[in-house]
Amino acid sequence: AEITRKDQFLFIQVQGQPIIQLLPQTETQFFIQEVGATLVFITNEKGEFTEVVLHQSGKDIPLSRVK
Repeated sequence: AEITRKDQFLFIQVQGQPIIQLLPQTETQFFIQEVGATLVFITNEKGEFTEVVLHQSGKDIPLSRVK
């Protein structure tokens, strides 16, 4: 999955799927309405985003950050 920012909005695209806008719930938690999932951005002690956890269908799937 690739997460991108355009202006003040975040989007996610899974390979071969359409781009979907992430809807903010909190500063670090976003909802994906089309698939009923939540993304939670995890930060380190410096406040930098290090990973994202996808919560969907009762599963937690960690997604590592690729620079």
